[in-house]
Amino acid sequence: MNGIERIAADRIRGLGNMEDGGSAFPVLGSINDGNGNRQLECVSSGMTLRDYFAGQVLAQIISRDTDPKKYIRDNTATAYLYADAMLAERGK
Repeated sequence: MNGIERIAADRIRGLGNMEDGGSAFPVLGSINDGNGNRQLECVSSGMTLRDYFAGQVLAQIISRDTDPKKYIRDNTATAYLYADAMLAERGK
């Protein structure tokens, strides 16, 4: 891993927290500091890993549900329960 990759990895690790899994898709941009040096900066933290996991689960729930609008609150709550379980397992 070169210096820029190491800096990027450190900055990505610092985004978010353990509850939400941190940032799922952070966007890093390179800026010039005015002295000819380039530095990495987080321009967007993106969605959390918890939201990403819940979205993946929700897509599966909806694809199998005959009336997804009828149970939307239950479906979204269930999706986040699965997401939380995945984050907990990931943290072991």
